[in-house]
Amino acid sequence: RDLIDSVQHLVMETGVELRFKSNEESLTIYADRVKLDKLLLNLLSNSLSYTPPGGILTLSVISAGDRFVISVSDSGAGIPGDVMSTAWNRYSAPKNMIDTETGVGLGLTIVRNIARLHNGSAVLESRPGEGTTVTVCIPIDKQEASDFKTSIVEYESYDMQQLLTELSGVISYEKYTQQYMD
Repeated sequence: RDLIDSVQHLVMETGVELRFKSNEESLTIYADRVKLDKLLLNLLSNSLSYTPPGGILTLSVISAGDRFVISVSDSGAGIPGDVMSTAWNRYSAPKNMIDTETGVGLGLTIVRNIARLHNGSAVLESRPGEGTTVTVCIPIDKQEASDFKTSIVEYESYDMQQLLTELSGVISYEKYTQQYMD
């Protein structure tokens, strides 16, 4: 919720509606907050890059047994079938999908690697012309995520510098003013 609220005012000009859905009032997991923020922001940035004005982007968070499930769905262009098999690979996006406005093809690789660092997984579903959904499952159990030495961190606010950096491919340069930097 906080991430969507923090990002909402930065991406208003894209014309994409951001939604948040959850079956949880709150959920505690053992994870690296900085890495999860990067994962979420990469998913949001990717979706915003390929969703036209009037489209919808939904971030869903649920618990499913011993797993924490994050899903980002969009009503964007979708990923062509011939690209799906290599979409997780670094720099693998086709030339027509890589430009100065949409990035260099690292987003999904970063997402997958962060999910794996948390002993989790990431799944990509897409239909050209209909949109894309990326679902990340991460264990809630402290024992499974024992690689992390960070303590429980509340998601209260987001560092504006991090938001601006991660969303640089989808927001206008006007957002890089002192007003937003502070």
